[in-house]
Amino acid sequence: MGHAWAKKIVKRSQKVVTSIRASHLPMHELSKIAKRMGITRMLITSNKTRFTSVHAMMESLVRLEPALTELAIKQPYLLTPKALALLTDDMFFLKLKKLCFLLEPFTLVIYAVQGNDTTAADVMRYWLLLAKHISKLPRDSVDADFKSHCFTAYNLRHDEMVSPLCQLAQALHPLYSPAVLTGRVQWNKIRQTAGQLWQSRKHSKAECQQLLQVDMESYKLGDAPYNRLPVDGQLATLRLWWRGYTARLSTGTASRTRIAVT
Repeated sequence: MGHAWAKKIVKRSQKVVTSIRASHLPMHELSKIAKRMGITRMLITSNKTRFTSVHAMMESLVRLEPALTELAIKQPYLLTPKALALLTDDMFFLKLKKLCFLLEPFTLVIYAVQGNDTTAADVMRYWLLLAKHISKLPRDSVDADFKSHCFTAYNLRHDEMVSPLCQLAQALHPLYSPAVLTGRVQWNKIRQTAGQLWQSRKHSKAECQQLLQVDMESYKLGDAPYNRLPVDGQLATLRLWWRGYTARLSTGTASRTRIAVT
């Protein structure tokens, strides 16, 4: 949102919403027109520091475009000169729709990662989903320089999302592990990260060896009981799945369980 192309659209959108909501009369007339058109949700103000709030504000403008256009044509005297100029400018809504289209997956991901059932592995997969969305944007869907800006901003956080701890988190998610437990080099890095994490918690060399040489190898190979997957990916289910094996397997399994559920 820090790019000049996006900032300009956001600023203009906020100007329109603020000016209409500042007076009872234009809001009343807009509500009447929207109701006649079957549009039930009205304009939403935004908190400038919250990404999802800004996106919701712009979406409310897109949703009310037919009603806003009619208001501008039939009752222009109800609008401020700046708001009227924007609402009668076809490029305003065109650019607004393009920006909303681009931001939609980001908003969905923000809400998803804030959920109570979201794991570290889920966050990593959502991050990859955003990369796929940005890379597949049609050339004419957004300003080319803004698309480049999105890639740059994404890459600034790339190393964090593919860090050893994130790889370990995905490996220990039983529903995602097949995607990362391939290739000996990658598996060795995951084992090394697990060992370093367990060692940092003041566990003995013998306990670390048990974790790496026995328990994690058993998990990677899908030996019983790890050949039975959890019924879903909810956080509570995953915790029960891991903790359910602690008492039945070797002592080292308790360490792997504690790594997985934290």
